[in-house]
Amino acid sequence: MKMIKHIWSIFKLFYIHLCYFFVGLDEEYFHIERANYFADLGWYNSAIGNYKKALKESKDPGIESALGYCYMMVGDYDKSVNYYREAYEKSKHPDIALGLACAELNKGNIGEGQKVLQILSEKQNELEAYHLNELNRLKQEIDKLV
Repeated sequence: MKMIKHIWSIFKLFYIHLCYFFVGLDEEYFHIERANYFADLGWYNSAIGNYKKALKESKDPGIESALGYCYMMVGDYDKSVNYYREAYEKSKHPDIALGLACAELNKGNIGEGQKVLQILSEKQNELEAYHLNELNRLKQEIDKLV
């Protein structure tokens, strides 16, 4: 299954390049899509470069959040926290909040991670099942660390 996902992502990369060169896609869209496909493949450094190029065109918190995720995946927790914090200041979306909490925990900032999770816990009735599951998982992880 993983092999099929990789092949499909490579195909999408090829397709997005064709569209960019022959149809003329918007720069921001091209770099975001390209970064998404690189991230799907686990090529996080390539994804980071493309997200940064897209960030020059837009200050979308989704791009900053994606950069935070990629930096977390390559083990640069300082940059991960910084990008997640920037995104969180602009949007309190549960995905961004969970990413920030995870980045803080990876950096060793348990207290900061707990603060973000507490704020998210107060909005439990607004969260989807995925967010609730991830929230509970992170709380359990904190309990193991404390």
